[in-house]
Amino acid sequence: MAEIRLTTNGLPPAKNTAISIFNPSHPHHPRVIALLHGVKEALDSSSWNPTERRHIGLELVITETPNGMPGDATNYLGGVADVLQANRVNADLSHLGDMGRASLYVDDNQIREVHFSVEQGVTPGYRVRVWAL
Repeated sequence: MAEIRLTTNGLPPAKNTAISIFNPSHPHHPRVIALLHGVKEALDSSSWNPTERRHIGLELVITETPNGMPGDATNYLGGVADVLQANRVNADLSHLGDMGRASLYVDDNQIREVHFSVEQGVTPGYRVRVWAL
């Protein structure tokens, strides 16, 4: 089974405003950049082909600290799914340079299976796994 995995420190980007998550003024924009860095690193050490149009699964595992998780599953899943897709309609990504092209799939409409869970930990972080169905 073809899959790709990545791990990132901090919380994942979440959809929580009307502003595009790719807009530098979005409050989670630094999280977008961190996730895109993780995508680039994962792709550099993988044979995963993000341009294949196939059905995929998406897993998001968040490490929650004793302070709790300041968001909900659907907002985190939406934010991560948007960042991981290549199809970023009407988004000006020039400020991201090469990272603006980092993606794990063409469009989030390819997602047919979703797994979400929360673990307890000392520092916030998350893991993403995308696999071919």
